[in-house]
Amino acid sequence: MKKLLIASLLFGTTTSVFAAPFVAKDIRVDGAQGDLEQQILASLPVRSGQRVTDKDVANIVRSLFVSGQFDDVKAFQDGDALVVSVIAKPIISEVNIKGNSAVPTEALKQNLDANGLKSGEVLNRAKLEGFAQSLREHYKSVGRYNAKVEPIVTTLPNNRAEITLQIDEDDTAKLRSVTFNGNEAISSSKLQEQMELQPDAWWALALVLVVTYPSSAKFWGKNIPLQLLFAFSTLIPFVAAVLRLRLDNYTADPHHGLFLLLYVFVLVWAADSGAYFAGRAFGKHKLAPKVSPGKTWQGVFGGMITAAVLAFVFIHFSGETLLGSRAMSGFVVLSVATVAISVLGDLAESMFKRESGIKDSSQLIPGHGGILDRIDSLTAAVPFFTYFYFFVL
Repeated sequence: MKKLLIASLLFGTTTSVFAAPFVAKDIRVDGAQGDLEQQILASLPVRSGQRVTDKDVANIVRSLFVSGQFDDVKAFQDGDALVVSVIAKPIISEVNIKGNSAVPTEALKQNLDANGLKSGEVLNRAKLEGFAQSLREHYKSVGRYNAKVEPIVTTLPNNRAEITLQIDEDDTAKLRSVTFNGNEAISSSKLQEQMELQPDAWWALALVLVVTYPSSAKFWGKNIPLQLLFAFSTLIPFVAAVLRLRLDNYTADPHHGLFLLLYVFVLVWAADSGAYFAGRAFGKHKLAPKVSPGKTWQGVFGGMITAAVLAFVFIHFSGETLLGSRAMSGFVVLSVATVAISVLGDLAESMFKRESGIKDSSQLIPGHGGILDRIDSLTAAVPFFTYFYFFVL
């Protein structure tokens, strides 16, 4: 009759029933075969023919259980034999991800790998559920409050398991209405009017100022408060848009937002080069001679063509990382429009510098002027791209 020496660990505690020491003429492993069986035998503190004590048995159960490879471990005496019985955790054979589009599959796989949830690893159900929960929290952080993430484990023969991460991202939540409580001095309609987002308001005004320059300068050229307002209207949306792009999907993939930001920067800078060469080769019709005599309409069209080509190249090599669930045609149109808007940012800064009688915004970068001389096109392009990328496409 089998004499129980120590039972399995239940809910993090050890239940022990000890018997008198005995000499183990044989050591047997139940519940494991092949390499795993040999691994268990090699890890035991006793060998065949040696005396087995209560302490030895306790150490056997404890060491095997904390290794993380087993759901249950028991050790008992069966006649003259020491039997170690285990229920091994399954080995992951495959990991599948279904239903995602906003979060790239490659980013999810990298995070799963980092958590030890990949083919060939021991399945840790707690880690799997923890990963699913962190992904749910990420979707909530980007406005997908009804997103569902269900980890499904399918048991296969030979102690293997297949993981399927079933995702239903749902739509991004949108603001339906705003209700104000406690306002007496200011009406709700007035408050709501002040809250309305108008991302293009400043640049629409900037376009008017550029087109009507130098006549428009008599209203703002000597007006310091207005100039400060123009500066804040240019730089604050730019900084906010840079942060929005950089932090997109940061929890799931810390590099995703950096890639988006890099795309916009490369798009604008490459278009600037395309505009330069097209203007040199074909430029005949001046764009805004009173603001920037060197720019031509042919150069602008050359930059927009460069933008379209670059958009197709990035889409080809990056796929869903760049597009997500967005239509390719819409994204290409947005890229071309972003370059067109970037020209306005360039012209606006040229107008301000011309009115101030300076060539460069500063001498911070020898031979290239100041920071604004490097980012003038981006100050209009980045907010424009960000708004339409996240809220329109």
